[in-house]
Amino acid sequence: MAAVKWNVILSDNLFVNTILSYTKYKYSLNSEYKDIKEVYNQNLFSGIEDYSFKTDFNYNLNNSLLNFGVNSIYHKFSPEISSSIKKSDTDTTNIVLANEIVYATENSVYAEYKFNFLEKIKFTLGARSDLYNVQNKSFIYFSPRILFNFILNENFALKGSYTNMQQNIHLLTNSGAGVNADVWMPATKKTVPEKSNQTTLEFVYLPKNKMLEFSAQIYYKNLSNLISYKEGESFLKNSDGWESKVETGGIGISKGLEILIQKKSGKMTGWLSYTLSKSERKFENINNGEFFPFKYDRRHDINIVYQYQITERTSFSATWTFGSGLPVTIANSYFLSANLSYNNLDSISVNYYKVNLYGGVNSIRMRTFHKLDISAAFMKPKKHGKRIWNVSIYNVYNRRNPYYYYFDEKEINDIRLYQKSFFPFIPSLSYSFILY
Repeated sequence: MAAVKWNVILSDNLFVNTILSYTKYKYSLNSEYKDIKEVYNQNLFSGIEDYSFKTDFNYNLNNSLLNFGVNSIYHKFSPEISSSIKKSDTDTTNIVLANEIVYATENSVYAEYKFNFLEKIKFTLGARSDLYNVQNKSFIYFSPRILFNFILNENFALKGSYTNMQQNIHLLTNSGAGVNADVWMPATKKTVPEKSNQTTLEFVYLPKNKMLEFSAQIYYKNLSNLISYKEGESFLKNSDGWESKVETGGIGISKGLEILIQKKSGKMTGWLSYTLSKSERKFENINNGEFFPFKYDRRHDINIVYQYQITERTSFSATWTFGSGLPVTIANSYFLSANLSYNNLDSISVNYYKVNLYGGVNSIRMRTFHKLDISAAFMKPKKHGKRIWNVSIYNVYNRRNPYYYYFDEKEINDIRLYQKSFFPFIPSLSYSFILY
């Protein structure tokens, strides 16, 4: 990624920020299979390349602020490109199985107005209009939003918001055993842009000593025009194109409660947060048309952050994270089926093959996720700035958190489930110098 930003002060009340940016993202998987005479190699990748222009205007009025601007993005999507190479002692064959490129443009104008009402109520009113063009089809969408902050007294405040949005990129996930393959796909004429509505309500309490701050927030979000892999399909399977693999027209619901206790002042600072949430999806032809947990439905999430300023030049911090296991779809049992072959009138051969049995979609949860990270920073002022050494340890007690599960079949009656883990105990040392 790369970006260039230009700030201009047009007057005492009007500021302009212009950003030109370029981003490129690529996800790839490579697999290899060998037999006695030949080697088969398959490479699959998906990617997005964006060119973006954005201009923001900030206009300060009396006790209010007006923000408005324009944004334009040129997308180049490589949803699914697959190639296969077969090598032997005498020949090498390269076959491109799929090579689709999708171009799209996204143009938008937006405005946001922040103002106070009766001194104790702060409002933010916003609106955004999008024009998305892809495959000679245009999608026009208008997105309103509103936020308010009602200061009840010096210790209590009530906050709320409503946001309506359109998203022109789909996250397509697989939830079975095996390596994760989460890819971003474009909204097209068949997989139209996603839409969502989210409502939040938050209660904030600040005691008189102002040492701690307590807040509790509830939210509810509904989604439409979602996509998902059809049952039995995945990023790894060859097809006539990625759109033939997906179900469309899905709906989703996300809701939850977030609680935060935060200490902002003193030598010791930090916070404790807890989230209870639920995220579900529903498609007509998946899971018998019933709701099922989304791949990233994490029911319980806890974060504890501790920061201590030992001296003016030395600080210490620690972070502990805990999360419920993510849901996956894996076989929970199997049976053997017989295939009879009649060689002649007097002999019959029997071949057995394994048939997996599954519960509902994402009906099994992986092991819980938790880890502890610590770090210490040592700062020293210099003539033209300050020097900082940072010593840190990631995953102090070397927790083997699951990244994905996979089966290993030694024999037809000896099948074992394993987990793959990344990022164990990792110490690190960094040096930085900040110029004044």
